[in-house]
Amino acid sequence: LQVGDVIRAKKDLKWDCGIRINEGTLGELKERDESNKDDLWLIHWWDDNGAKKYAYSHHIKKCKPSEFFMVGDWVKAKHDLTSTQGVRISKGTLGKLKELRSSDGHWLVKWNSAGNIHTDQSNIKKCAQSEFISVGDIVKATYQLKWQSGVTVEKGSLGKLKQMMEDDTWLVEWYGNVGEKQTTEDGFSKCEPSEYFVKDDVMALVHDL
Repeated sequence: LQVGDVIRAKKDLKWDCGIRINEGTLGELKERDESNKDDLWLIHWWDDNGAKKYAYSHHIKKCKPSEFFMVGDWVKAKHDLTSTQGVRISKGTLGKLKELRSSDGHWLVKWNSAGNIHTDQSNIKKCAQSEFISVGDIVKATYQLKWQSGVTVEKGSLGKLKQMMEDDTWLVEWYGNVGEKQTTEDGFSKCEPSEYFVKDDVMALVHDL
């Protein structure tokens, strides 16, 4: 466990002040009580009261990224949806969480095709990292790319997403002295972390040197 981890309560918890947290309630670790040998943590609980209370490590469990939602997460529609305004959202459409409203279970999602719409949380699923692209992602060319200036990027070449343009193309900084070029989304795919190196990566030798 470390500060910033998202956790869930393994059992119902109650404090002398009367505050109660139900089993399964999520929270974020804010700090560890270094003076307590029993591993006591200050937790900002994500309940309707937003309580900040201490709990022991054996009463909580660290969550996987797929087990919780946060503002800024990319999500997708589980099935075809129609908003109260009559806007249709197709199954699999991607969107970004803009606001969480736990009281009524409707969250504000900025859908790629429909804009901001309050959506029932039961109708969305959190995306895996490989399912969406965003500024800063490392990508590779899916085929040989050519521009009218004569510049060419070979299939498999790496680049970094710099900006999404108004016409839904991307400004990509292609490595290898190519520089920034406007590129359509079908011209690249997102790389897995194992496909490239970045500063401060931890590496292992593949053979004796």
